[in-house]
Amino acid sequence: MKTKVLIISSLITCLLLFLVEQYTAISYLWKTLLKISLFVGIPVLVIKKFGGEFGFAKTKHTRWSLLWGAGFAGVVVAAYFILAQFIDLSHIASEIASLNINKTNYLLVGAYIIFVNSFLEEFFFRGYLFLNLKDKVSPIVAYAFPSFLFSVYHMAIFATWFSPLVLGVSLFGLAAVGFFFNWLDAHENSLFPSWIAHILCDVAVIGIGWFMFI
Repeated sequence: MKTKVLIISSLITCLLLFLVEQYTAISYLWKTLLKISLFVGIPVLVIKKFGGEFGFAKTKHTRWSLLWGAGFAGVVVAAYFILAQFIDLSHIASEIASLNINKTNYLLVGAYIIFVNSFLEEFFFRGYLFLNLKDKVSPIVAYAFPSFLFSVYHMAIFATWFSPLVLGVSLFGLAAVGFFFNWLDAHENSLFPSWIAHILCDVAVIGIGWFMFI
């Protein structure tokens, strides 16, 4: 697969999602369907045309993924309690409410985020982008570019949630997590180690959200 195709297709995908998230008022459902279409459709089309891999190799070291995921989840919880004084919870609550997410459907949405959305992100950023980049460019580029894009992609979701300080810390943290997710997958050429760790991170995030609701 051509490196330029990988980089340009991933940039266009994330840019489209950023624009939709920030400049449209469509519902969470339609945003989700668009994300699924782009995060699955773009890699499938590109790999079928130019070749490459999806990162579906079976993982052999699930235990390490669980340990890393538990560690990341602990960092997420600790960061929340440390930075809570800088977070406007009422603003976040209103943003969530604007997406028609409430106490009744929150756990259902949370289950989707934990298991489905996490897989979509790992499929795109690790299975498609990182694993196809790592043998074609320098290690610095292979690790840094997907991690940076992973971080900036999330900024589209919570750019208006936090103060500049918390936003900066969050973006740095997400880039660092993306870097370690790349590292987990590199050893087995599979997206499943990072997906396992990602699930545990999202359990912590959804748990914090539920704590805010109650």
